[in-house]
Amino acid sequence: MAFKFDTSAIKSDNRLVIDMSNDIALLDPSAAPFTALTKRISKLTANNPEFSWLERELEARWDAVNQANETAVGTSVVVDNGSYFRVGMLVKVPRTGEVMLVTAVSTNTLTVVRGYGETTAALLVDNDPLLIIGNANEEGAGAPEDMGGAPNKVFNYTRFGCAA
Repeated sequence: MAFKFDTSAIKSDNRLVIDMSNDIALLDPSAAPFTALTKRISKLTANNPEFSWLERELEARWDAVNQANETAVGTSVVVDNGSYFRVGMLVKVPRTGEVMLVTAVSTNTLTVVRGYGETTAALLVDNDPLLIIGNANEEGAGAPEDMGGAPNKVFNYTRFGCAA
């Protein structure tokens, strides 16, 4: 008579559960370095089902010229969204490589220093993209005004009462 092995006879409460996930992840850590790192971090129990943090919108990085500039020496540039700019910003025209320094903002009209740094002023055309590349603050000057707005609370849910 042949013996037939049936696994349904093994009771689930008699099984020994061995967690090998930490050891398996470290067998070849270069295959998944982030997983290997997170396996070594200590685990904490979540005490709140909601995990929250603060985020805010990033400042605009792109705009466009709203009107052609007949000469390369004009100091006024009309843009689509003047609210994206503040005094002291550096703006680059990718098509020409020219960098401009914003010295004043009035609605959608920027007063600029053309050909700033070692760039050369060039003719601007309508809808030329403008890249806001940063600020040119004087040494010892205060921080520029914050244009990012108030942060918003963002959240997600955790497995409450379980190890993270």
